[in-house]
Amino acid sequence: MKTKSFSSGDVRIRDGMSLIEGGLPIPDGMPDISCVLAITGTAQTDEAICTEGMVTIKGKAFFQVLYVDSENQPHSFDAECAFTQNVEGDFSEGMITCAAVRIGEISFKESPRRIDIRAELLSDVFAGKNEVCEIIDESEGVEVLKNTQRISNLNDLKHAQAFTKGTIVIPQSMPEVKEVLMACANVSITAVHQDIERLAVEGEIKLNIIYVGTDKNAPLQYMNETVPFSEIIPVEGEGEAVVICAPAKIYVEKSLEEADTLNYSCIIDLIILSRSYDDIPVIEDAYSTECESTISRCNIPCCDVTEIPQQKRIIRAGAAIPEMLPEAARVLICLVTPEITSAQASRGSIMIEGVLHTMVCYTTASLGMKSAKIQVPFETEINASIPDNAALHICASCEYAAAEGSGREIELRVCLIFS
Repeated sequence: MKTKSFSSGDVRIRDGMSLIEGGLPIPDGMPDISCVLAITGTAQTDEAICTEGMVTIKGKAFFQVLYVDSENQPHSFDAECAFTQNVEGDFSEGMITCAAVRIGEISFKESPRRIDIRAELLSDVFAGKNEVCEIIDESEGVEVLKNTQRISNLNDLKHAQAFTKGTIVIPQSMPEVKEVLMACANVSITAVHQDIERLAVEGEIKLNIIYVGTDKNAPLQYMNETVPFSEIIPVEGEGEAVVICAPAKIYVEKSLEEADTLNYSCIIDLIILSRSYDDIPVIEDAYSTECESTISRCNIPCCDVTEIPQQKRIIRAGAAIPEMLPEAARVLICLVTPEITSAQASRGSIMIEGVLHTMVCYTTASLGMKSAKIQVPFETEINASIPDNAALHICASCEYAAAEGSGREIELRVCLIFS
């Protein structure tokens, strides 16, 4: 019988989770820790190696620690460590592989000169390749049942980086900056424009900045700002593109020229998945009137990725300061890391349940500063039309978080971004 060949793209998307455990020593010359107020982290992929049944990710994790000393003065320091993570799955050698990594929940135990941490390392692994398939074509003396099959062709799968820098002006209602203590960022993609062999990516960076201000009565200050970014990325072929971004590595420092201005620079990891689609005629069944025949069937590798439009949801919830900690006089800072524990598709929507890992920094009645780690459950719903039997791959990030209240009861208002 006659046969014909065509190329079809096979893409695998898998989640990975492992732990980073170790100690973060305080740099020489810095005062001892009295209380840790907050720890944030980001991760960077250096390489992703695909072998049979496994992808090995190597990279670096970066942590920022904010604490107060015995005199209730705030300080901060940075630390980094290398990591290796293995993600098992139905991978095969020769697949092009990319991985986006981020830091999830961070737990810690403090001592005067060291902080022992246990941080979740979360990864999104993308591996793909084009495979040549051979199927039968029409032949004389054979009756066939035809159908049409939509297949995808993998044009490009690559890791890229976007770089941006600029200045931020401190609002007039806030005191001037003496020292920047901590800065973290969340990134979202707002538009993707594809042209011949290039991709224009536009997005927003949500900056959260903690600094020491000139107000002696309230030295610790917190502000957030949104800045745009854009990047032109070369890609292979023409088709549909999906862009996945990882939390940014952000640098913020006080301007030497202007007292009310901060300089920032940002590195954003991007994964570009570009595909094109074709409808090909296939033969579902065949028989011969002239001789005995046997039909052999095969699966056509194809991953039809349906991108869920980015959506924001406001979560309002109550939380309580644990009994073993002093009550809150005023909330200073609220940092939230969302974790999705369940996602189920229904008609035109996805029901999402999860936990808000919340770090609340506050002042006490004795004018000291403390922090409380609180787990707050949440549930919400986003709009999405998902094909039957599709596997869900949803990420959540926190655009901003605010907390109000005193005593033991506080109210949270958190804006989550789902994609």
